[in-house]
Amino acid sequence: MSSSECLQNVQEGNLKYAGMNSEIKKAYFKDMDERWAKASNNDPLIAEYTKSPLGNRLREIARDDPSIAEIFMTDKYGGLVAASNRTTDFYQADEEWWQKSFNDVREVFF
Repeated sequence: MSSSECLQNVQEGNLKYAGMNSEIKKAYFKDMDERWAKASNNDPLIAEYTKSPLGNRLREIARDDPSIAEIFMTDKYGGLVAASNRTTDFYQADEEWWQKSFNDVREVFF
């Protein structure tokens, strides 16, 4: 999977929120976190993010580098796009480390 294909996955993730106001996005992420927490490891919801082509590529990267325990990508709102394995939750933007990382990236690219 190329870098441009990875970027395309993230851009597609961003587009799914088009037309959603902040309250609707907040409710969506709350619902996804609840569904994520209740889902079994072989649930189609989990597989959608961990067994996708990008999820498979992230798993390969993690497998090839023993210093990586987990690797995942989010969209610009903090919603999961793909993951090497099941993450603890779907929504990452409420995490301090995510906010700092996102703000650091914004300083470089925006």
